[in-house]
Amino acid sequence: CNNSGSFNILISERYGDGKTTFLSFLDEKLQELSGQNIRTMTFRPWLCDTPDEIITDFFTQLANILGQYSQIGTLLHKYSSSLSNGSALLLTRIFTGILGHNKESLSQQHDILTKRLSECAFPIVIYVDDVDRLQSKELLMLLNLIRDTANFPKIFYVVAADRMSLIDLLQTE
Repeated sequence: CNNSGSFNILISERYGDGKTTFLSFLDEKLQELSGQNIRTMTFRPWLCDTPDEIITDFFTQLANILGQYSQIGTLLHKYSSSLSNGSALLLTRIFTGILGHNKESLSQQHDILTKRLSECAFPIVIYVDDVDRLQSKELLMLLNLIRDTANFPKIFYVVAADRMSLIDLLQTE
């Protein structure tokens, strides 16, 4: 599969209607059909304490999935650090710019990761379950992560959540 960005699917049902069971069944079947030709990751953002931790935990797990591609893992950690440092990073960039140090921008880091992940030998399916457990700021962080920040080739997101709960959370923001 040679998509230029990630591909996203929402599994939307009410609480208790089998979304987690469906994800388990899907994972089992994908592994059975693909052997070693696919990697999967289950991401539980509701276990994170802060929006920044959602970013850090996501990229740490993704780097672990990439295992043999340690160079991509290193790039992911660098990118994650740049994303999660907020205002401290901005000050660092201002001072390094003034002092003439050549730092890659977030956009450049994203482009490098996009190129490296497009060369990866396998797709990665990321299951994101119980998204409706998040607070509104955490939900916005996760949606931004999926839509923009971690929109890489060969990455497929399967998100399970109650659609109406998501709409309610987004409307409160």
